[in-house]
Amino acid sequence: MSEIYDDLGERIRSIRIELGITVNALAEKTGFTPSFISQFERGLTQGSLGAIHKITNALGIRVSSLFAQIEDNQQEKVSVVRKDKRPQVRYPDGQTTDYILSDSSDKLKAYYTEIAPFGKSGEAYFSFYKIESITILEGQLEMKFDEDVYTLNVGDTISYPSSRLRTWRNLSDKTTKVYWVFVP
Repeated sequence: MSEIYDDLGERIRSIRIELGITVNALAEKTGFTPSFISQFERGLTQGSLGAIHKITNALGIRVSSLFAQIEDNQQEKVSVVRKDKRPQVRYPDGQTTDYILSDSSDKLKAYYTEIAPFGKSGEAYFSFYKIESITILEGQLEMKFDEDVYTLNVGDTISYPSSRLRTWRNLSDKTTKVYWVFVP
């Protein structure tokens, strides 16, 4: 959350300077101290939504324009997750390990998953992402959605709404390796 406030403060500072408004003038228009305005712009303090609203009103802009700019900036961000630094999530049954390939702040979530021979997801589940896509790198995976069953082989990709109840299982006597992408 602090990163969002840092970006918000930077954006407000940039707009204030573009408009030729001094920190003191903005403080006078909002009723805040110049110290608060300066600290907020530098990300040293956080403002309530009410404070942010007062500041944007004084600048003559909409609050939503600040968040649109932050979203654009984060889409331009480059992130690297080194192979030896990938966070790991091991399933309780010990048959599946997820290696998280995307930075925690990335919009797109990507996992590399290893599923032990004949390993499975267990009970049907869904998730809160918008869409998921799986590409089989090694082995064979069965995906089941209600009565629909899909057998996926090396190189196959399946995409589906994350809200669909599903199960999966490794049909192979070898470790199945998959690349899993989630779109929030």
